[in-house]
Amino acid sequence: MSPHPEGGYYVETYRSEINVDNIYANAKYGDSRKIATCIYYLLTNNDVSKFHKLKSDEFWFYHTGSSAMVYIINKDGILEKRKLGNDILHNESPQILIEAGNIFGAEVIDKKSFILLSCIVVPGFDFNDFELVNRIELLHKYPKYNDLIYRLS
Repeated sequence: MSPHPEGGYYVETYRSEINVDNIYANAKYGDSRKIATCIYYLLTNNDVSKFHKLKSDEFWFYHTGSSAMVYIINKDGILEKRKLGNDILHNESPQILIEAGNIFGAEVIDKKSFILLSCIVVPGFDFNDFELVNRIELLHKYPKYNDLIYRLS
């Protein structure tokens, strides 16, 4: 696994050979994108997924380890907290969708553990579509989330 710019570690496990190559894709992405990509993503107890956003939808699928808290600042500026894990009776979900354009980050809940998950991006991930969100901009735009912004940026 390699270090990911948002924090944690990743390895790509799938990149479709089929491209999305039409007027919509060219307008949104600047050129064609793969239909889908998939990675394994690992956060250790010391890692966080820093606040970032993508131009594509991203699904997170829980595999093993601790649960994670996923924080999403949606397009209306509302903070959503979603637990990624297998304990459905305690409001965890083994699958989470983060819609394109939303700002999001995550952290391991059990600080003595880790989480291993898969991320599927549709249309496929390209670093040109990835943006780490600037801490100062976040603090200015969403001051009521100061503590969380400092922790995840």
